[in-house]
Amino acid sequence: MAKPAPPQILDELRIEDLDTLKLIFDPHRMRVLESFAAEPRSVKQVAEELASTPHRLYYHVNLLEEHGLLIVAETHIVSGIVEKLYQVAARQFIVAPALISFGSQTGEEGLNILLSSILDETRRDITRSARGGEIDLVTKSPDPTSLLLRRGLAHIAPDRAHEFHQRLLTLLADFVEEGSHPHASDTPTYALTLAFYPTSQPQDDQQPDTDN
Repeated sequence: MAKPAPPQILDELRIEDLDTLKLIFDPHRMRVLESFAAEPRSVKQVAEELASTPHRLYYHVNLLEEHGLLIVAETHIVSGIVEKLYQVAARQFIVAPALISFGSQTGEEGLNILLSSILDETRRDITRSARGGEIDLVTKSPDPTSLLLRRGLAHIAPDRAHEFHQRLLTLLADFVEEGSHPHASDTPTYALTLAFYPTSQPQDDQQPDTDN
């Protein structure tokens, strides 16, 4: 009998409802989802990586699967028991604009969830990684162990801002594509957060760059 074809991983999956937005941007579930990003893995494998138990992790995995964020990529029989290998349903998850638009209670709540999750989790992750030794705060970029964290303001014409957006999106797509490849168990994990946006803050109030 021919082996069934693996499920198709989407390039993008749009989040259309507030319940799914709350689910995916919960810090713990975000880490669970990221753990299935590179290749199909079992709940047991991910539980060991996250210092959790399969029983506890199954609750979160089932929720992520119910909302279409995780899919079953493979099944195996292990000691007479069916073992499922899960993988993310898409390489990127995109939030529908209506979920983060002002003018409605849902939109304002969605925007707050999105900003709190991304910015707070980035802060926690940097602190955790520096404390654990993954980040060396003394080394300078582009050393692979350094922290590259910058904030700057500049007057940019709309057509140039459009060009910057395109270049950043291309870079992000390359980053996501790189992470989708199988990797050795000792390959370091890197996090990438981008913030690029129009602002009303005067350029005289510009914060200095941090390029450690």
